[in-house]
Amino acid sequence: MRGSLSRSQLFATCLLLGLPGCLVPNGPLAASVSDIKPGEWFEVPDSKLEKVVPAVVPEGSWNGFQAIMQSWSGGALDSKRERLIVWGGGHHDYSGNEIYAFDLNKLAWSRLTDPSQDVGGDESTGEYPDGKPRSRHTYNYIQYVPAIDRFCTLGGQGMFPSGQVGTDATHCFDFETSAWERKGAGAKGSIGGISGVDESTGKVYMHTSGSNARLLIWDPKSDTWSAHANYPDGWFGYYFTGSVGGGYFIAIGTDNNGKASVLTWNLASPDAAPRISDAPADVEPAAKPNPGFTYDSKRNLFVAWAGGAQLWTYNPVSSGWDKVPVSLTNKVVPTSAESLGTFGRFRYVPSKDVFVGVNRTSENVWIFRMPASIPLAASKNPGNGFGVLRMAKPSWARAYRPDGRLRKIRPQGDALDTRIRTHE
Repeated sequence: MRGSLSRSQLFATCLLLGLPGCLVPNGPLAASVSDIKPGEWFEVPDSKLEKVVPAVVPEGSWNGFQAIMQSWSGGALDSKRERLIVWGGGHHDYSGNEIYAFDLNKLAWSRLTDPSQDVGGDESTGEYPDGKPRSRHTYNYIQYVPAIDRFCTLGGQGMFPSGQVGTDATHCFDFETSAWERKGAGAKGSIGGISGVDESTGKVYMHTSGSNARLLIWDPKSDTWSAHANYPDGWFGYYFTGSVGGGYFIAIGTDNNGKASVLTWNLASPDAAPRISDAPADVEPAAKPNPGFTYDSKRNLFVAWAGGAQLWTYNPVSSGWDKVPVSLTNKVVPTSAESLGTFGRFRYVPSKDVFVGVNRTSENVWIFRMPASIPLAASKNPGNGFGVLRMAKPSWARAYRPDGRLRKIRPQGDALDTRIRTHE
């Protein structure tokens, strides 16, 4: 690995300098993200968020700062600055509302703000007395919005301290001024709300939960919200993670009966009900509550992760799941997912073509680079209900109907059609 140190070299250097402990994470130490080899995981050394928490946290917290990730809370990718943003807590778990960022260039965490010290006030406002948004369970409704260069919380639920009061206030953080702004009212605080950003249009998609759940669209430039398709299958549960890309809003997770499910909204028809389908039994992330789920814009695939080394890709055109091969040279296996979910703390970083994820404040950050064998998968949603699946090895082409059924096949070699494949 170019510009990297082996574990033995790092250990020897540590001893030479007389440093205490001399402990080295599994695997080689990358000098930068660009040194991570295809098909391999990298554990970023000394990258525990707990190292940058405030010396004094605000009062009223039962579980402490660990709840930033532990208690139903997610994250977002600041694509402009190449940083994973984490913000969470809420209910009686943690009252702090500070923002954290993991820099993909510095390979280190920083605390962007300090927590509000007065954590009283009227919970229904969604704000503390200083006007900053209250700590809350952030689920999958926090996003970085490139169109306005802001990190935003789309309403709020599970707020400190009762966890029973929601808000429809859209709060956005300006990284340049380090100040929060209040935008137009949108989604009433939704426990387990899911969201995603369409970077091709700048619009933000959110789906509320519970009864009368529906798809909402926020245009951040005009600061206007619009309501669209109602959820057709009764109660919308709290265990999905969503992502937007390629003309689709996709969510995976477990339904009210614990069944692994895939929900697909065609962005060309936002007033149409989503397609609801079962996920194959062996796709582990879909069977976990609130798994990591992100859109890979280079390969036009959605990628799922629920801790450990295994990733899965999902092709919305073919409804096909593929297991991502991990290189035989990989020596790193990430920890298990947080039991309540990963949410948006797993993200694709387009500028570096890697995936970054984190499970707990007491653990290091994980980074993965896709193997070269992962091909261009689906063409972006053409808007007419059909798409063509293009594979590299072996290669073939298929057209699918809007409901995912095969319309025609044009073989290019002897490849067999399997809905679950392993890239080779």
